[in-house]
Amino acid sequence: MLATAGLLSSSAGASTSQANLSCKYGVKAVWKVVNGHRHRVRVCKKPAKADIVVTNKASMAQVTNGNRLSYELTVVNRGPSTARNVTVLVSFPTGTDFPSFSFDLLQGADDKSLNCAGSSIGENSPFVWKCELPWLDPVQTDAQTGEQFPQLDLKFVVEPGAAGPYAVEAHSAAARTVDPHPKNSHVTSHVMVLPGPASADLSLAVDALPSTATVTDDLTLTAHITNHGPTEATGVQTTLLLPLGTQFVGYPDVDPDQLCSFAANASTIAVCWRDILPGQTVDAAITLAPIGTSPPMIETDAVVSAFTPDPNLADNRVHVDTPLQPFDASPGVDLVAHIGHPISYEGTVLFPVGVANRGTDAPTNAHALLSFTGPVGQPSLAFIGDISGPAPIGPCLHGDTSLDCIVRELPSGARVNGFIYGQTSGTGTLTATVHATAQGTDAHPADNTVSGSIDVKASPARR
Repeated sequence: MLATAGLLSSSAGASTSQANLSCKYGVKAVWKVVNGHRHRVRVCKKPAKADIVVTNKASMAQVTNGNRLSYELTVVNRGPSTARNVTVLVSFPTGTDFPSFSFDLLQGADDKSLNCAGSSIGENSPFVWKCELPWLDPVQTDAQTGEQFPQLDLKFVVEPGAAGPYAVEAHSAAARTVDPHPKNSHVTSHVMVLPGPASADLSLAVDALPSTATVTDDLTLTAHITNHGPTEATGVQTTLLLPLGTQFVGYPDVDPDQLCSFAANASTIAVCWRDILPGQTVDAAITLAPIGTSPPMIETDAVVSAFTPDPNLADNRVHVDTPLQPFDASPGVDLVAHIGHPISYEGTVLFPVGVANRGTDAPTNAHALLSFTGPVGQPSLAFIGDISGPAPIGPCLHGDTSLDCIVRELPSGARVNGFIYGQTSGTGTLTATVHATAQGTDAHPADNTVSGSIDVKASPARR
C-alpha cells in the first residue's frame, strides 16, 4: 500500500516513480522496513507550522465622512517555525481613495526585502495593499520590558468614500508553512462613517513658564489645542516659530499614542495629531534655552491647522511675548549642567542634557561627562549642540555606562544641548547624570553636576 501511494519503494520500478515525486514542501530520504527489509526511500516533507497573528486597530470607532481615518496593523509569528514567503493583504472598501502607507519592522525580520504595492482593479473594486516578506521569525517576548520582536507594523491613512459601515479586511499567510490557527490571521475592522460634512472649530493658546525668562535657563512653551466641534478634527498640526536668540532643548511632552509626528528645524517646531475629538484639548510642551545674545523680549508665533475644514480661523493663531532678564555673567568660569524631563517609549529612555556657560570666561575643551546608572545599556548621543548650526562638540570617549565628551568652545552666555539615550535592560530606577568641568576654578561648582531619574516598568506585550 505504501509503495502504491508513492511513499516508499522496494523495487527498481518504484524507484523510478520516486524520481518524479512531486511534493509541495519538498522531499526527504528516510529508512522504512518492508517485509523485514530496510529500504532508504524518498518521502514528502511535512510542512513547517507557523501561527501568524494579525491585528488591525482603527484610530476611531466612528468618523465623519470627509475626514481621515488611521489604521495600525501588526503581524507576528507565534511559531513554532519561521514563516517563509509571508504575504499580507489589506483590502479597503470600494470608493476609498489611495490609502497612504508606512511600515516599521522590529528587529528579527528582513526589513530590507519588504515589498509593498497597492492597486485597484477599477472604480467599483476594493483597493488592496499587498506586502511580501521573505521570512518572519517566531516572536519572542522580553522578560524585563514585555516588548515583542520581531513584529511587522503597517500604518495606513484613508479617506472613506461615503457614509455607512466601513470594513477593512486584513489577512496574512506564509506560502511555505502551514498555519495551525488560520482564524487569527484574518481580521476585519469595522468603523461607522457618519454623514458629513466634517467641520471642526480649533482654537490655540500658548503659555510660557516661567513668565520671565533668564539666560541659559529652560523656558517651556506649552501649546493648548481645543476642538470646539461639531465633528472630530483629523490631521491636526501645530507649528511654533522658534524665538530669536533661543536654542531648542527638549521634545514636546506628548502622549506617544496620540502623536502623529514631530519635526524640528532651525526655525520651527511642528507637532501633529492623528485626531482630536469634539470637546477634547491636547497639549504639546517644548523646552527652549535663551542665550546671551537673546533680545530683551522673546517673541513666539504659533498656528494650528487641520485636514478638517475649520469654520472659524480667528482663534487659530497666537502671538506670545516673554520678557528676558538682562544677562549678568559671573566673573571667570561658571559652568552649569542641565538635565530635562525624560522620555520613555518602547524600551528606549531619552534624557535632554546640556551645559551652559554663565561666566565671563569662554573655556575651551571643557568636558561634559554623561552617564547612566540602572537598567540600561551603553548610552548614545542623539544630538548635541545648537540645532541651527554645527555642534561645538568634540570626540566622545565611550564607557560601558558613560560618555566623556569634549566641548570645544562655549562662549559666555552660550549653551550646548543634546540627548543621552539607551535601551532599557530591565526594571527599576534609571538615573542619568551630567557633570561639567573646565580648566580654572568654577565660580559655582555646586551646579556643575545634575541628575534625573525615571522608574522603568515592564510594559505590556505589544500585540
